[in-house]
Amino acid sequence: MKQTVAFCPKARNVFFHITTQCNLSCRHCYIRPDEHGRGFVSLENIRAWLSALYSPSKKGNVVFLGGEPTLHKDLPQAVRLARQIGYSSITIDTNGYLFNDFLDKVTPEEVDFISFSLDGPDRQTNDAIRGEGSFDACVSGIKRAVEKGFATSVIYTVSGENLAFLEQMPSLLADLGVSRFFIQVIGLRGSAGANPADNQQVGQGQWLKTVPKVAEKAARLGMTVTWPKVYLDKGQTFECAGLVAENYFVFPNGRVYCCPLCEDYPLHSLAFDENRLVPVKGITEKQLFGLSIPEGCVMNRLIQPGNIDYAPDGRPKSQIACCLLKEEMTPMEKGPSPIEESPLYQDALAIFRAGLLAVDPEKAVERTVSVRDDILLVGDKTISLKDYDRILIVGAGKAACPMARALERILGGRIATGAVTTKYGHARPLEFVEVTEAGHPVPDTKGLSGVRNITGLLESAKSRDLVFCVLSGGGSALLPLPAEGITLHEKQKTTSALLACGAAIHEINAIRKHISQVKGGGLAKIAYPATLVTLILSDVIGDDLGVIASGPTVPDDSTFAQCLEIIAKYGIREQMPKSVLSRLVNGARGEIIETPKPGDKVFEKNFSLLVASNRMAVNAARDEAARLGYTPLVLSTSIEGETRDVARVHAAIAREIRLSGNPVAVPACVLSGGETTVTLKGSGKGGRNTEFALAAAMDIQGLENLLILSCGTDGTDGPTDAAGAAADGSTGKRANSSGVDAMRSLANNDSYNFFRQAGGLVKTGPTLTNVMDLRIMLVK
Repeated sequence: MKQTVAFCPKARNVFFHITTQCNLSCRHCYIRPDEHGRGFVSLENIRAWLSALYSPSKKGNVVFLGGEPTLHKDLPQAVRLARQIGYSSITIDTNGYLFNDFLDKVTPEEVDFISFSLDGPDRQTNDAIRGEGSFDACVSGIKRAVEKGFATSVIYTVSGENLAFLEQMPSLLADLGVSRFFIQVIGLRGSAGANPADNQQVGQGQWLKTVPKVAEKAARLGMTVTWPKVYLDKGQTFECAGLVAENYFVFPNGRVYCCPLCEDYPLHSLAFDENRLVPVKGITEKQLFGLSIPEGCVMNRLIQPGNIDYAPDGRPKSQIACCLLKEEMTPMEKGPSPIEESPLYQDALAIFRAGLLAVDPEKAVERTVSVRDDILLVGDKTISLKDYDRILIVGAGKAACPMARALERILGGRIATGAVTTKYGHARPLEFVEVTEAGHPVPDTKGLSGVRNITGLLESAKSRDLVFCVLSGGGSALLPLPAEGITLHEKQKTTSALLACGAAIHEINAIRKHISQVKGGGLAKIAYPATLVTLILSDVIGDDLGVIASGPTVPDDSTFAQCLEIIAKYGIREQMPKSVLSRLVNGARGEIIETPKPGDKVFEKNFSLLVASNRMAVNAARDEAARLGYTPLVLSTSIEGETRDVARVHAAIAREIRLSGNPVAVPACVLSGGETTVTLKGSGKGGRNTEFALAAAMDIQGLENLLILSCGTDGTDGPTDAAGAAADGSTGKRANSSGVDAMRSLANNDSYNFFRQAGGLVKTGPTLTNVMDLRIMLVK
């Protein structure tokens, strides 16, 4: 029987770092050559150190790792030495490149497991963390190992960057023939410790909500799954592995630790001195093992305090477990296949992610803006930086932080200061620009504070100042500076009424402009006479710059009179606050100055550029579909209308493809973009994308080899934590078996809870972009 390490008193585990050298520079790598030594451990030392750590009375397990252990030319001999000495199990941890023809120099009988590190189910996710080309190399390595008969496992290090993609891993690993799945937690060690902004630790709620569910899915697919306990159960006693088990972490410089959390520091318990294992004098990690604190692990409390939440009385709400305490789930009898295991679902997600990648805000800005000496290139515009005394950055939207971060990377120390506002959960650390998180889609007081920071900067701007304004979807709600006489609460009430009635985004924004001090060209008016360059990520149909974020830096074509017509159209006059109605009526009479129109002097030194749009996302998705073997067809990037009606039209097209091969032959991928609306009639939970998928599910019920996915590119669908959902011909059947009725859920606008029970919710977390929605229909 194949074995691996075990956390128990009768086991002795040796984690032998035979080199710190590696061909990759992973963002969460814990190796620190300054503390761990450089180069390779000699074969002579490997023999001596393994012998010194072996105990005939203990079940010995050894893991050869690094760095990248297959870079060590003597690794095959080291494996045989471990067997000769008497170790019960031998595991190789590798990044998958498998140097020195390693697979050809050992046999499956000599190695219990070859464990591969893979941090995403596709190139985009994995390579962003581990480096370009690493996904393909690792998958190739796994396939070669399986073909040669080696038992394989995969380690997935969970962070905020890849948690949303964890649920896709079991299907991928099952297809590859992997037999064990290690789910690891990222920690503030090594590279992640040195750059905490890249650490992206997940919270207790996220971990417990996601990991056990994925573990069960992998177990049902025939894998043994292991993951850190991380948080102790209520009433469970904390135990330190340093006291109840024997674990040795060995490094090339001869240091031997008993606790991996201490590896960043010279607190090692033991060391090899002329190949003799000797205790280290003075303060070592062992002094920490017996300490008792309410939080559990002392080292975890010291280096990762953010892992623990505290009650008002100061006591921790939970205890952190020893990082070596694992939970394990053995293979289970395979149950009914959820939609997430469908190859069509995996293809649809890959196509969706390709669309997201094409509208990455940082890359979009970097494509548009560059500096050569003192010349700034913005699209086809050329600006001499010598003409300006200061550069300021302002902006708002879900993509404001990555857009500003790209400008910081391009302009560096030339930036004087800045202020941007983004949605809660979308903030990212910036060097020169102050970030405010605020409410969306309904504005709140934090948004008011953020916009005052922005206007305060712009009011100080002079003619020799250059101002960059970054705008993206969500910018309108995140710039809530009501006109005189209107309170924030009244503006919130207005926004809520407009959202609930099913008004189109351009109609909502027309009213927003006329009850605001900054929308509809108002921000440009405040920034004048500075030069103002606006970089825009479009989230509106037709990419009308006057509609995106309610056009704070461009001329406004809408009028007070049109605002009154919109209110009449949707019959919401009684829901409008008196102050709002009064302003609109007075404005229509000419008693209030209109928003700045084309030709106004405030736009003389002002230009705007579109850096990303829905069309870019759809085109990239089309290309990925073709790469996956589908015949793509783009319906439109301007789809709007009532969500459930649009969904049924899409479902009818899918049925026609299945029936006749028109308008495109199978295997087909039909794509559309845009943004539909939902008229709320029920009290359920959902958004336009989950409602789209639910309505479509009812019309494709019973059809095989057909899947429809609808997701928001911002990762948020209405007031939910999902980007959207996917449905196939079995969705209705799965829902019925879970006691959920599709018709009743649709009538109650309860699409989110429908898919929560039936399966098919797509959760990406904040994508930090926003170019409306992307819908994908796959027919085979």
